[in-house]
Amino acid sequence: YQGMKGAAGDAGTKSSMLRLVMKDNFTLVSNSYFGVPFDATHNRYSSGNIWTIQEAASNTTSGTHITVTERITASIKFAGTIFVPDGNTNKNSFLRLSRRPNGGSWDFIPSTKIAFGSTAATQQGSPGEVGGDGYGNVYSAYGSALIDLEAGDSIKLMVFSYDNDINLLGETGLNH
Repeated sequence: YQGMKGAAGDAGTKSSMLRLVMKDNFTLVSNSYFGVPFDATHNRYSSGNIWTIQEAASNTTSGTHITVTERITASIKFAGTIFVPDGNTNKNSFLRLSRRPNGGSWDFIPSTKIAFGSTAATQQGSPGEVGGDGYGNVYSAYGSALIDLEAGDSIKLMVFSYDNDINLLGETGLNH
């Protein structure tokens, strides 16, 4: 026996995707969260148009943020790589997502804080390498989150370090 047909469910959200890349390296400031200064156009890939991108001004700590123009369930993947110069080991650094509800204030998204690996492990490069000393440690960290966003909500990636000589590497990486 087949029962009666149920009521129609809610429509899903639009399908879209966006990839932003940080073009240049960014020197972290000690003991403070800074918004990651992604480049709004460099090596960008997008499909869909349900957001606006506010690129970070170079003289601010706000970072680049994305504001959605309609309700979505967002699957967010984020990553970063840091370069820790030789002698700056055992300094913790983190990435973390932050959200600002439409008309509200920025707040961290729970369970999105990720740490870069131990800054006392493998060394990269050689002393006197062309393009800088290039000698130190390189670490990557990855995270993801599934978040419901309402029209007008914004998100951004924040970075923190206990040392101001650590670089968040952009696309140029160590070949600076």
